Amino acid sequence: MAKKVSIVGAGMAGLTAASHLAQQGHEVILFDRARYPGGAAGYYRYKNIVYPTGATISFGLESDGPLRRVLQSVGIVLEPQSVEQTMDVVLEDRTIHVYGERMAWRSELRRVFPERTDAVLCFWDHLALIADIVYRISKSRASLPLRRIVDLGSLPAQILRDPLAFTKLFREQTWTVLDALRKYGLEDYAPFVRFLNAQLLDAAQVDVSLAAWLPASVALDIYRFGIYAVQGELGGLAQTVYDHLLQRGVTIKSLTTIVRVEQEHSQGAWRLLTSKNETFSVDAIINATGQPIPGGPEKSFFSKPTAQEPAWGAVRLDVTVLSSWLDNLDLPINHRKQPFAWQIANDAAIGDLVADPHGAVYVTSHPECYQLEMDGTSTQQVISISMHTPTDLWMTLPVDEYQAKKEAVRQAIIARVERFLPGFEKAIITQRLGTPKTYYRYLQKSVVGGTPLTVRASLKQPIGARTKAKGYYIAGDAVFPGPGTLSASLSGYFAARAIDPQVVRW
Repeated sequence: MAKKVSIVGAGMAGLTAASHLAQQGHEVILFDRARYPGGAAGYYRYKNIVYPTGATISFGLESDGPLRRVLQSVGIVLEPQSVEQTMDVVLEDRTIHVYGERMAWRSELRRVFPERTDAVLCFWDHLALIADIVYRISKSRASLPLRRIVDLGSLPAQILRDPLAFTKLFREQTWTVLDALRKYGLEDYAPFVRFLNAQLLDAAQVDVSLAAWLPASVALDIYRFGIYAVQGELGGLAQTVYDHLLQRGVTIKSLTTIVRVEQEHSQGAWRLLTSKNETFSVDAIINATGQPIPGGPEKSFFSKPTAQEPAWGAVRLDVTVLSSWLDNLDLPINHRKQPFAWQIANDAAIGDLVADPHGAVYVTSHPECYQLEMDGTSTQQVISISMHTPTDLWMTLPVDEYQAKKEAVRQAIIARVERFLPGFEKAIITQRLGTPKTYYRYLQKSVVGGTPLTVRASLKQPIGARTKAKGYYIAGDAVFPGPGTLSASLSGYFAARAIDPQVVRW
């Protein structure tokens, strides 16, 4: 029987859930407080320029990739462009080119880590093996925690086909990445650990000492499953799904905040109250915002930050630069057509300033399509720069201290980028800096990046789509399988499947 379902949040989790429920004939109402779709994978416009707010490349879009399949199963056909190299990780004494092709990556590991090449290669062979098994699980449609038969997906069949592989996963299920490093005597190999930390803080929100080995292996090796660029980056991908929903007749309420939800009776019906004084009665709710909604039951699901699982916010500097500066950098891609990123590892000074000693300054150049000049002759491009920082470092600062810290961080970011990408400072045309306070002002949440991929959060006590309240579900990067666009999309699928087990099996 068709249900009336409200989905709160038009990020990739909410968009994916909406597309699968609409495919099954359910009446879907999608709410979002923003003007444009995508959430953390979206964009904003300022003075005729589009600034992407999330990732620039996507994973899971290979021919049998889980993201491509979860979208194609509801009629969304993409034409992603394969990219061989789209990132450099910059350490003080070496630069690592992140390649998608596996043999090229092995050659790069040999080149850049000559002090302990054999151990590094053995470590990565082990990691790649684990990543392959875990990635296969993501394609099986299995979701944690296992509460219903449907949550198993096709996992039992996969286990029967390759029981030895899954036995290996079971033996290593409580490992951290640091445990794996110790196995190969690499825990004290500073440049390699520094490289892993820069990658993990971005993808898993924790460093090697806390990152769960099983999901982290995928986060570190996913480039080898295929790197893809889509038109308009991930904001363009979100817009494609959004347009598909409009074509299917889904009701979309943009610039609308849900201020409260109320359960009408024990059978699961819910009432939503909006910021526009509208009231909606529905059979089910999916909260895909990553934060509790007043009146909802999910407050206990979003755990308070701890030293083991910190609440990361972000400092973000959006700039426009002269395209000619990028022309002179000798990039491995056509920067006017494809994005490129640098992860510049934090030094002690900037690490202390933002309270993130293990992370990096994440610099991304965006294609010329983001410069919306009427004559079509762009001479500038958008660069987005972000850093992890604890939210509590910013939220309670007095105004004067806040402004002083903001300016100190702005200068430090520019200096750090200038050191490794000379000419950057002079190439800047415009710049806008945001902090966790800025995120809270526009999104009503200061935390970014989702739930850290610790052993507890990802394997021992994962948060699934179902809550204790009938008819109330959750999705997004704070829910299994965790951070990232691919994971958020899968969480949306799992929430839709929890409501209707007959959603399309991709």
